[in-house]
Amino acid sequence: MEQPLWTQGSQFLLSLPFGLALGLFYDLLRGLRRYARWMTHLLDALFVVNYLLANLLFALYIGGGEFRIFMLLGSLLGV
Repeated sequence: MEQPLWTQGSQFLLSLPFGLALGLFYDLLRGLRRYARWMTHLLDALFVVNYLLANLLFALYIGGGEFRIFMLLGSLLGV
């Protein structure tokens, strides 16, 4: 299914703050990992689960059920 260019642009621009929020969450967990080294694997697993869930919800609600490559690139640029 084709999308208009303005829809793709708005989804790309929405993925930038989405990536920024994921990056801030990772930085918060990084501080906790340095403080409690025994929780490193648990905190990494928590981040991965939250990252996957956030991408799923982003694709369902913002992307209309589709997760396109430019949305991934926008979230990586936001990080």
